[in-house]
Amino acid sequence: MCLSIVSVGAQICPGNTNILVNPGFENAVSGWNTRGCSIAADANEKHSGHQCAKVFGRDDTWQGIKQTILGKLENGKKYHISAWVKLENSESSNIQLTIAQADDSDSDYIHIASAKTNNKIWTQLSGDFKLKYSNQLATLDVYFEGPAEGVNFYVDDVNVFGPPAAPPKPLDKNAKIKIDASKRFQIFEGFGAAGCYDPNWLTENPKKNELYKLMFADLRLDIYRIQNRYEMDRDYIAQSAEIIDSVNKTLANPLKIMIASWSPPAKLKNTDSTTGGTLKKDAAGKYMYDEFASWWADSIKDLATYKITVDYLSIQNECDIETKYASCKFMPTEDANWAGYNAAFETVYKKLYSQMGDKMPKMLAPETMGFGRSNPYIDAIIDANHVYAWTHHLYSDGTGGYDNPEGYIAALKKFAARYENKPFFQTEYSRNPDFNDAIFTARHIHNSLNYENASSYCYWSLFRKNTGGLITLLPPFGSSEYKINPTYYAFKQYSAFINDGWQRIEASVTSPALRTTAFISPDNKKISIVIINTSVNTDISLMLSTKNFKIADAEVYRTSLMENCAFVGEFKAGKHLVLSKNSITTVALVKK
Repeated sequence: MCLSIVSVGAQICPGNTNILVNPGFENAVSGWNTRGCSIAADANEKHSGHQCAKVFGRDDTWQGIKQTILGKLENGKKYHISAWVKLENSESSNIQLTIAQADDSDSDYIHIASAKTNNKIWTQLSGDFKLKYSNQLATLDVYFEGPAEGVNFYVDDVNVFGPPAAPPKPLDKNAKIKIDASKRFQIFEGFGAAGCYDPNWLTENPKKNELYKLMFADLRLDIYRIQNRYEMDRDYIAQSAEIIDSVNKTLANPLKIMIASWSPPAKLKNTDSTTGGTLKKDAAGKYMYDEFASWWADSIKDLATYKITVDYLSIQNECDIETKYASCKFMPTEDANWAGYNAAFETVYKKLYSQMGDKMPKMLAPETMGFGRSNPYIDAIIDANHVYAWTHHLYSDGTGGYDNPEGYIAALKKFAARYENKPFFQTEYSRNPDFNDAIFTARHIHNSLNYENASSYCYWSLFRKNTGGLITLLPPFGSSEYKINPTYYAFKQYSAFINDGWQRIEASVTSPALRTTAFISPDNKKISIVIINTSVNTDISLMLSTKNFKIADAEVYRTSLMENCAFVGEFKAGKHLVLSKNSITTVALVKK
């Protein structure tokens, strides 16, 4: 006999448990994560107990609160899900309870329950879910979404009742990787990072030459991303030029410069400010696309006086959002309130081509917050022949992959298949600078290179003052102190061994814990293999074989909790290579 749950008629059978961690938020929001907004415990509101969760700072309907139940449910079994919800600052709106499920080939959003809620009483959501999958799951989240942007809501007493999953099988401690140099994919254009803020903290650092070596030569950085600050910040331009000139004197190949606008000058904005808003309209009521294009053309000319040649140009960083810092939002096509990205892009292209011809920068578009937000902008482009590469960032945009890199895989594959006629550039991504997020960064790099076929990957800040960046410049201003963060070494495992002109080749692996990427040099004499061991408990003994490439020499470098892209020895063909748990290993091969 089974026991009934009060008010919903569902049943809890013997052996069933609540799968969730901290279902009543009595331990604040431990175990829960945000979906593109903010969450916090709130003791002023509660359905039961001492507090509930408040969801706020929402910019879109999909944003809310989630908890992963990956690995906690049994395939083929049914689960009953329920929760209590309430609005804070709206009298009426729908809240939806959803399951996000994804493997490496497909993703799905399964509606469990929804109800019209208000800010007066608590409303219960409840429904059943049967887990079905055949491939290895990458994402399984229970989450709450639905109200319009700006609407805050509360969640309490969330239950996922059903049989817990059987303990996972022990991970095989042996694995094989096979590299096939005859199977080739995208040609790479380089790893990059941004110096978009605080360049004076670098140029005035007493150890700047030491830092230049660490940031550019040691990382073997190919691309340096800067802001367009023309007519807004002459010092920023001069300081960026000093960095570029100093670094180029030490590099075998000059840096390729990528530039983006955070906002045009206030005179071109409808807010009369670089903060928020969109392009201004002229006296005739038309958006100032021509003036925007002229500003860009003048910017390129001005940079040339500083001996800066722009290789890649994005007309607007994160064109799809309006922020409280410098920004300029565009819609895919214009409407009464927002300028159109397609018209702005086309006008800038034509202006630059009329003045520079084939010497103009390569145009990137649309550089949205995430690739899931790019489609309407790409589809609205007036002439796709004017776009060199499709660009985006990797921040959360409803697909859930920011906090679970493998959750992006299916969507990355679909995005790549839909727009496969051009290169893909990932132009900005960052997380916290600790070791766990360094591993996250490596997993995102792996997924972008292997599933999107990205031809370039850029980290957000190469350096920042006070906190963040691959390298943090420590206060006070003018100090020589700095901190190299774990993300630096994770990034270096790729950037120092895979460079402009290299081509991705096939790398297959037998262990589900390993993520493997392989590239070959233009002269076919070198192969770099980067392997992430995602297991936090198990060292894996690896047997590596290569097809169409005979190994003469091989060096091994590793980043782990205790190692920072350290040389750990030579690799011999036919010998086992031990991959430490929770580590990134690069094997640099030279052909016989």
